[in-house]
Amino acid sequence: DVPRVVQEYLPLAVDPATLAENERPLEHQLRSLQLADAAGTPSAALLLLYGKTPRAWLPGAYLQVVRFDGDRDTDPIVMHQELNGAAPDVLRMAYQLAEINIRTAIDPTAAPHVERPDYPLVAIKQLLANAVMHRSYEVNAQVRVYWYTDRLEIESPGGLYGRVNEGNFGERGATDYRNPVLAAGLKVLGFVQQ
Repeated sequence: DVPRVVQEYLPLAVDPATLAENERPLEHQLRSLQLADAAGTPSAALLLLYGKTPRAWLPGAYLQVVRFDGDRDTDPIVMHQELNGAAPDVLRMAYQLAEINIRTAIDPTAAPHVERPDYPLVAIKQLLANAVMHRSYEVNAQVRVYWYTDRLEIESPGGLYGRVNEGNFGERGATDYRNPVLAAGLKVLGFVQQ
């Protein structure tokens, strides 16, 4: 979606003064941002960020959300959605579904009353962004969000990557990027901090 790249992404990714002075063709600008190769062919990251149909090129590039009425995946399905499209759009749709599906308990005895969501929305957003950003797109499986009555499971294809392993998972400084250009793009668009 070239108009969205030009109108939405470039103004966020490039300093406004530099962008105003820039007379290079779009292909050169995309290449400088690692979103295209020397021939101007879009990278996988550009397809994921602004492709009209990323799933046509990367079959697993979608997110499936299933809400179960119980604590097993054999229980009745209350809601099922396949979220397709560019990663920013998929994340926005996933955030909306998360917000709708969070249950909030109200303690009427507290003054003032206290609302307690079963999951903090900010945490779910972080987990969803990481699932889309750090997954393996070489695998033809989707990111799966299974929402049960007693838990939320998010499966992101590919497992741990690079320097991150079972021994250091979650430790400060134990990071690596399977998709660094996609990660940079999602940072530019405000979905992740780093």
